[in-house]
Amino acid sequence: MATPESPYGSSSAPVVAGGKPVRVHHLAAAKKDGTKLVMLTAYDAVTARILDAAGTDLLLVGDSIGNVMLGHDSTLPVELDEMVVATRSVARATKRALVVADLPFGTYEAGPEQALASAVRLMKAGANAVKLEGGIPRAASVRALAQAGIPVVGHLGFTPQSVNMLGGFRVQGRGEAADVLLADAQALAEAGAVALVLEMVPEPLAARVTESLT
Repeated sequence: MATPESPYGSSSAPVVAGGKPVRVHHLAAAKKDGTKLVMLTAYDAVTARILDAAGTDLLLVGDSIGNVMLGHDSTLPVELDEMVVATRSVARATKRALVVADLPFGTYEAGPEQALASAVRLMKAGANAVKLEGGIPRAASVRALAQAGIPVVGHLGFTPQSVNMLGGFRVQGRGEAADVLLADAQALAEAGAVALVLEMVPEPLAARVTESLT
């Protein structure tokens, strides 16, 4: 019996059947099969429990907690201790979704050693992966985390922690900058990143990046 095509991808089947936890290898399988995933943001146990029960595949504990929940004008003031509390709350309430926690500004820029120490704290709080911003300059840190068994999600395009350098909330990757972003994406993938967030990037460039990586 024929079934209508799912609006969420080429397959109507969930990436993980039977309510089993979504893990890193499921992300690669979904990309290979053309199955789209649902990723939403949660900062607390109540929201996480609702989104997880609804079938969300990934939950991001974002440093956007700063300007969404804590009253800041940006993500920059967010402390690692605050991210640990939020991550622990979301992880406790989550049974299925893969929990990705942001490394906040100032907790990884010094290099691989600092990045590893910060990421370990989030993993101990219950994260299944961590996310950091930046391209080629972050490749060494991504590699160090991956070698330590910590899955890393990269973040390219508009990177909120660099808002002052970027001149505000502006689309990234136009013109010659597209090749730079593509090189950044490839560097992160080669270093061991398991996924990439592309924020405020032109659709053709996002497609180009997606097609070039596994």
